[in-house]
Amino acid sequence: MPKSTFFRSLVIVASSAGLSLALALPASAQVDVEAARLLFKQNECGKCHNPTKNKKGPSLRKTARDYKDKANAEQEIIKHLTTPKKVKLDDGTEEDHQLV
Repeated sequence: MPKSTFFRSLVIVASSAGLSLALALPASAQVDVEAARLLFKQNECGKCHNPTKNKKGPSLRKTARDYKDKANAEQEIIKHLTTPKKVKLDDGTEEDHQLV
């Protein structure tokens, strides 16, 4: 799946929690909902993320809200998911974010 499709996939998964795709995508964007769900499942994103509630990591709703008005949101999320880095958890600890 192309990197640009990943962001669209992330947003579509978030939309299943009641978010509108209009938060982050132009109306003309095409998103494969099933591919997004499969990507989320295959990468075990649900271990740390939930569409509507914070778990170890932020909810997809919060992520969509945080990136909504950023011109380079897609690039930032792709970089976050494809570049090794530590993430800070709500409890103050850090761990390596899984690469997608």
